[in-house]
Amino acid sequence: MIEDEEDGIAGVKVLPHQKDFIDSVNPTTGLVAGFGAGKSYAGTLKTIIKKLQYPTVKVAYYLPNYPLIRDIAFEKFPEMCNDLGLHYQLNKSDKELIIKDFGTIIFRNMSEPEMIVGYEVGYSLIDECDVMPKHKMDKAFKQILARNRAKLPDKKPNQVDLVGTPEGYRFYYNLMVANKPDNYRLIKARTMDNPHLPPDYIDTLKDTYDEKMLQQYLLGEFINVNGSAIYHQFDRDVHVIPNIGIDPYLPLIITFDFNINPYNAIYLIQVIDGKVTVVDNAIIKGKPLVDSLDYLKEKFSHLGATLMSATIYGDAAGKARSQGTAQTNYDLIKNAGFYKMKIKTANPRVADRINALNSMLRNGNGSVNMAICERNHELITDLEQMSYNDKGEVDKSNQDLSHAVDSVGYYIEYEHGLHKTEVRNIRMRVG
Repeated sequence: MIEDEEDGIAGVKVLPHQKDFIDSVNPTTGLVAGFGAGKSYAGTLKTIIKKLQYPTVKVAYYLPNYPLIRDIAFEKFPEMCNDLGLHYQLNKSDKELIIKDFGTIIFRNMSEPEMIVGYEVGYSLIDECDVMPKHKMDKAFKQILARNRAKLPDKKPNQVDLVGTPEGYRFYYNLMVANKPDNYRLIKARTMDNPHLPPDYIDTLKDTYDEKMLQQYLLGEFINVNGSAIYHQFDRDVHVIPNIGIDPYLPLIITFDFNINPYNAIYLIQVIDGKVTVVDNAIIKGKPLVDSLDYLKEKFSHLGATLMSATIYGDAAGKARSQGTAQTNYDLIKNAGFYKMKIKTANPRVADRINALNSMLRNGNGSVNMAICERNHELITDLEQMSYNDKGEVDKSNQDLSHAVDSVGYYIEYEHGLHKTEVRNIRMRVG
C-alpha cells in the first residue's frame, strides 16, 4: 500500500496519493479523502514546493474562514517549514508566511468571496471547499481563478488545486465529478491509506459516525444526500420510548436553542443505562427566554438541587445575542440560578452536529446509543421530517423545524462528536 513512501518529496515522507497529488501538473487537481488521510498535509507541502519553485511570485492557500486559517494554516505551514529546514516568518496579522530567500505565501479566507480582490498569485490551493454553501463557493472559485494570473518565470500554466473531505453532492462533486473538464484530475484516498494514524483512530470513526457517513469520512466517497432525510438513522420504533420521569440521583443536562418564535427549545437529558435519553422539555411557544426559564423552574421544581446543578449546553451565539434586553441569553440563564455551563466559543459546523446525532442514533458498528421519551413531540417531528434540499443543504423552508434538534445537537456534538484535531499533528518525516 505504501511501497514508494520512502522515496519522499523534498526530504519528507509522503504516501502514494499525496505524491500523485503533488506531482500532478493538471490545471486543477483535487485530492478528496477521508479524515486523517493527509489531505491538508499534501496541500501544505505542494504550496510550499510551488513557493520554492517560484521565489518571485506569491502563492495562496485558501480556507473557508479565519478560524480555520488559524487552526490549520498557522500550525501546518510552520511545521512543514521546520521539516524542510527553511527559515521563515509567520505574520498572523497580515495572514502570510515569508520564507527567507523564497518570498511570500498568503492565506485568505473565502467567507466573503467579493473580498478576494487586489492581488495576483501564481499558484492557489483551496482546502475544505465544501464547508461553505455551494452558491458561495461557486463565486469564491471564480474569484480565485481571477487572482491566479501572475505570470510564472518558466511560462508554465498556473494551477488551482483542491483538497478536502467529500460532503455530499455539493461544489466539490459538481466541479470534479459531475462537470469535470477533461484536463482536470481527481485523486481519491481512504483514511486507512495512512498507516501513521493512531491504532484506534479508525475504530473511533466507526463509533462516531453511522454507516452512511463512513462512506464519506472513512472511504472518501461522494454520497447523495439531495432530497433525503437528514436524520436517516432515526426510527420511531427503535428510538422512541414510553415517558419516564427524571432520576434525581443522576446528573441532569439541559440544552438550549434560542428563539422567541416559534419557541425556545429547552430539553432535559440524562444518560440512563449508557444511552443518552431525552426525557422531557420545557417548551412554551412565543415567549421570551425569561418566561421560558420561569416555566422550566416551575415545571421541575420538585427536582430541587438536581435541577439547579444541571449542566447547560447550547447555541454559542447566545453569548452575544439577547432577547429585548442588554443581557446575553447566557446572562439570563445564570441570573435564573444555572451556573454550570459548557458552551463552545463558536458553533460547530452544522454537518458535524448532524453527523454526531446520526451516530448516536446508530453508529457504524450498529450500536443504538440514544432514546427519546414520546412526550418530546417537536424533537421527534424534526428527526422525522427534516431533509436536504436539491442543493444538498438543510431545507429551512419550514420555520417550525430544526429548533428542537439543534438544541439537543449542541450537547451531542460537544460530548460525543469527533474532534478531528486528534490527527492534526501527525507528520511523516524521513528519519
